[in-house]
Amino acid sequence: MTTKPFTLVIYPGPALRRGRYVFQFQGFNPGGAFAAAGSFVADEFGTIGDAVLDTNGIIGPPVTNLALSGTYSFDANNLGTMTLTGPQGNATFRFALYPDANSVSTGGRIIEFNGIKSGTGFIATQDVAAFSTSRIIHNYTFNFVGSTASGGRAAAVGRLTADGLGGFSGGVMDMNQAGAVSASVTFGGSYDLPATNTNGTPATNGRGTASLNTPLGTFDFTFYIQNIDAITNAPVLIFLGSDPVSATLPLLSGSMAPNAEKFTDSSLIGKLILGTTGLTSANHPDITVGILTVTSSRNYTLNADENSDGVITPINIAAGTYHVEASGRVTLTGGNHPPVLYLTGTNSGYVLGTDGNVSTGTVTGRTGPLSLEGTLSVSTGVPVTANQENDYGILTFGTLNVTGSMNISSSTNFQPNMPVAGSYSLGSDGRGTLSIISGLHTGASVFYLIGHSRLALLNSDNAGDTAPVLFSGGCIHFVISPRGGVTCR
Repeated sequence: MTTKPFTLVIYPGPALRRGRYVFQFQGFNPGGAFAAAGSFVADEFGTIGDAVLDTNGIIGPPVTNLALSGTYSFDANNLGTMTLTGPQGNATFRFALYPDANSVSTGGRIIEFNGIKSGTGFIATQDVAAFSTSRIIHNYTFNFVGSTASGGRAAAVGRLTADGLGGFSGGVMDMNQAGAVSASVTFGGSYDLPATNTNGTPATNGRGTASLNTPLGTFDFTFYIQNIDAITNAPVLIFLGSDPVSATLPLLSGSMAPNAEKFTDSSLIGKLILGTTGLTSANHPDITVGILTVTSSRNYTLNADENSDGVITPINIAAGTYHVEASGRVTLTGGNHPPVLYLTGTNSGYVLGTDGNVSTGTVTGRTGPLSLEGTLSVSTGVPVTANQENDYGILTFGTLNVTGSMNISSSTNFQPNMPVAGSYSLGSDGRGTLSIISGLHTGASVFYLIGHSRLALLNSDNAGDTAPVLFSGGCIHFVISPRGGVTCR
């Protein structure tokens, strides 16, 4: 018998679970604001099938229902590149997988799209069991952001009821277009999630269309099913405006998620973290993070830190009263141009500013102990200007020290796996400072804890930084401690 030695080389495969995924991107291209959404199937071996893409932007025109195929690959740091190919050319984006204890991720953050450096997005598994019009039946809250035709910031927050038959009713929303506010606008609408494609084959991508018929005009959208909400058993929807952008129709994109059945003043109570991003008259980002304290007597105070033009300033913004409508719309009194809130649940919801900055963001109730430990996944939110960074990575918090690495996509280049090191301090009220000495945004940053190893963070106090960003982060993996309690690993 003859034997012969050989070497078997096993290459690690893409760590993306087999199945169907939805993706969304919101940012800027050379012509202004730009957004995209779509769906694809990953086969675990680097091949993309049954992909569809919709895009829209200030310079237009909208691209709808574009059929694509493609490939994807990963490097040793789980940074991926995906290329979708179709009759109109290629769409390529980089993404970073969410860390996963099983080394097989079910999604990640988009950090670059066709050379568009200032933008953000995500990839997430789709729940194909929700691909029917009848599953879309519940009360929904939406949060859409984008731009006017002239380049000003636009945003809309609101709620509506889906009947499972293709109809929207009971809609109310507030819209701010470059400081022009339309408050408490009532509307209805329609939606459709076809069971078959135009050629008669079964529809398998969870793509639908919707229209909101408002006194401000009819707003048409493409939407994609994302996942099933565990509490309501109704699907979360990803929305993208499909109208050509005009003087009366801004570019809007965002999400629509099922909410609680009914709200009262007691739906807001205690201490919440508020974080918003807006655009100043000088076209610079204005970031605010702070503590919204609400009481059973329907009073509130807001104490926060604001980063405008790179300088962080502690501010006592406002105090006054609030009222929660049954729809979840919350009105505030006190201060200049008080924001409007739309609740998604108890102590959680979307925020819309009513001034020229068109600030948008979220309020989130604090839960659990205000402690910080372990490894957190952190990322920036949707940008308001083209020169803002889009960052994603991990930070590990030890005993007053922090290390990690970040992937940074800026208006000039892409920097993967940038090391970060520094120290932090934490006050008893959950407000902390983070001093970075190397890597991302060196200098002093301010953060607020939302709960156990969950935070919202303003980037560093640096007068040379005219494009500050807002980070959010949370523990990658919680474990039960042998000594009792839960720790962040």
